[in-house]
Amino acid sequence: MAIKNNSLLIILIIIFFAIAGVLNRNIVKPTFVVSKQQSALNINQDFINIFDLGQKRLLSDILWITTLLESDLSHYKGKDLNSWLYLRFLTISTLDPLFLQNYQFGGQYLSIIKDDLLGAEVIFDLGIEKYPDDYTLLFNAGFLQAFELQNFQKAIPLYVKLSNNPMTPRYVISLINKLKYSLNKDLEVAFQLVKESYVNTNDKFLKDKLRQDLYSIRATIDLKCLNLKKNNCKTNDLDGNPYLYDKKTGKYKAVRKFYEYKLKKKGSNLEP
Repeated sequence: MAIKNNSLLIILIIIFFAIAGVLNRNIVKPTFVVSKQQSALNINQDFINIFDLGQKRLLSDILWITTLLESDLSHYKGKDLNSWLYLRFLTISTLDPLFLQNYQFGGQYLSIIKDDLLGAEVIFDLGIEKYPDDYTLLFNAGFLQAFELQNFQKAIPLYVKLSNNPMTPRYVISLINKLKYSLNKDLEVAFQLVKESYVNTNDKFLKDKLRQDLYSIRATIDLKCLNLKKNNCKTNDLDGNPYLYDKKTGKYKAVRKFYEYKLKKKGSNLEP
């Protein structure tokens, strides 16, 4: 009787294992994905204060290496300065305030990869406090303020300082003028700013670019005046050519094609 019961038990065990095997192959098990934002480890800022200088530098090196290895590509959608990478770069800046690459790489990564614009702004600001003339920091911080955050007031001094660096692209002078125009939208003031830049440069490329800007501004002002039928409008463009009257549209137009004077939208070529 005992042998019979044991045999039955063995058969049942074999059947259960067979069923388990079939189920394991055919049933899709749910997967649980934990994002890096949820799993990342960050050190409390108060805890950092217990370390001496040597330990802080060692810890910053360890955090830097692990950050590079663990960095992810998912955008951070919050606007609360709480992305794990921002907090990590911030911690490294506390441990090693003179670590230039942390500001250069950290600010760019947050801005471009993580889309954490507010976090990038803080990291760039901290870096510029320590390295006020660093070309990479000024260039990327200026781009962030002008094209991403559209904080023209903050972008202008960054680009002005950048313009004194010999590495700076020549078009930055024209960009500064457009940023100033973006603040007040006064074309007459913009014309005077661009004219001053035009007169004070000997660079042929920049002079040609500024001349195009001057033409666009002048034509926009003049055509608006003529088409609104105001008095004392200029009838010739910057080149001395008369504006043409189109009988079909009943509007005046310029002899040559020109583009509206404005800062290009995000995603277009940086050159103004």
